[in-house]
Amino acid sequence: MSGLSSQVGSVALYLGAEAREENVKGESLDRYRFVHFAGHGLLNENAPQYSGLVLTLPSAFRDAREDGVLQVYEVFNLKLNAELVVLSACETGLGKQLRGEGMIGFGRFSTPEAVLVSLWKVADVSTAELMVRFYRHLKAGRGKAEALRHARLELLEQGRFVHPFYWAPFVLVGKS
Repeated sequence: MSGLSSQVGSVALYLGAEAREENVKGESLDRYRFVHFAGHGLLNENAPQYSGLVLTLPSAFRDAREDGVLQVYEVFNLKLNAELVVLSACETGLGKQLRGEGMIGFGRFSTPEAVLVSLWKVADVSTAELMVRFYRHLKAGRGKAEALRHARLELLEQGRFVHPFYWAPFVLVGKS
């Protein structure tokens, strides 16, 4: 992960036991230009506000105050001022169209500019490679949509991840 800070600058990194819901909710995320979540996505098609990102589950902690899943409705309470929120997990771009509300899901993440979400289950290795390339292109000064396009093209050129399953699951919602 040391390569990550060289890609994006200052980083607050929560791995393993530190990737707790309490830590995310307690962190002042509004100071970060990019907020990146990598983990498992849970889609609840019947009640999309309960879809979530699985963080470290509380069974390992006696003092857990949370359930370990950052759910869509909880995300709206996070203080964000990010240029981009990346949800590197399965099916984070899916939700449900509700009359009078529009699409409910992580695509309506409370960030002023943009969110990068996935439309289907993703593979860990190809997603990690895509994200490293994506951030490299952002750091080089490309816009978000252009950085994503170049990262995808690099995966295709590499030859290892030619099938769209690997390079096409992520879409940008918001300002590019």
